[in-house]
Amino acid sequence: MKHVVEEARGDEVVHGQAGVVGEGDAGEVEAVLAEDVQGGLGGGGRGAGLAAVDGEFIDSFNESAKSCYPDEFLCLVRETEGVITEMVLLPGTVYGNSHSFLNQWMSPIDYSIAGSAHSHPGYSNEPSDADIEYFGSMGGVHFITCQPYDRTSWRAYNSKGEIVDLEVLD
Repeated sequence: MKHVVEEARGDEVVHGQAGVVGEGDAGEVEAVLAEDVQGGLGGGGRGAGLAAVDGEFIDSFNESAKSCYPDEFLCLVRETEGVITEMVLLPGTVYGNSHSFLNQWMSPIDYSIAGSAHSHPGYSNEPSDADIEYFGSMGGVHFITCQPYDRTSWRAYNSKGEIVDLEVLD
């Protein structure tokens, strides 16, 4: 397994095969998000009250991961009435074979953003230490999918990297 080297690049988030690494210098959008995400899932912050994920979201997420393979896919996720329903693709996101870049300053000011989703090119959907660090900086719910990129290959995690069980709605 490759490891990510943390690198400061303005307000970018660097995402590598081993996980997501957040830039330490919080920009304005990150500061607004940080106020909203205190506590993570169930703590009254971003993603609090989530109960389910839309099956079409899971299918779209996996298809996006397949289309990026062997590169990693990365996006934000949107919550509607307690259900994760959509991927939010940010302009300027770059997908690479060992990393992806998500420019957080391109993130909309949108309180329905509930976390992130990314793919691992191998067969593990377990978060790395770098993934968990990023989850904690953003709060909410975070999805990781892996090969074979189907309805059984994904997992959701809270801001502490703990598994979150979500019902899949069809």
